[in-house]
Amino acid sequence: MVQFTKERVLGIFEKSGSFTKSKRPNGVVRPRFVLKMTPEERVLLEGAREFLKLKPPVREYYAGGRHYISLTVTSIAELKNKIVSFLRGNLIGPKAEKFEDWLAQFKYLVGPEKL
Repeated sequence: MVQFTKERVLGIFEKSGSFTKSKRPNGVVRPRFVLKMTPEERVLLEGAREFLKLKPPVREYYAGGRHYISLTVTSIAELKNKIVSFLRGNLIGPKAEKFEDWLAQFKYLVGPEKL
């Protein structure tokens, strides 16, 4: 069985993670984090999910004639306590910049000690 370490999961997040937002019907904009991969990479996506004990399931879908799997985290508690706390200070390069830009839009995801 493959061992999922912090470094392995960070690599998965840097390669396949996206910091996005969604707009609710009432106009409220909410943060979300998405990991998107091909079905052949399911073991990586499931391993990352289990490593961080994330609740959302891995979902399959087709878009543009292609087959994908994804994990979408929208819970503020999971974003703040699992995604942000895991990634803060651990990303490098363009993904770190995108992460910080995303956090600037949703400051409530960062505890006061990290502002």
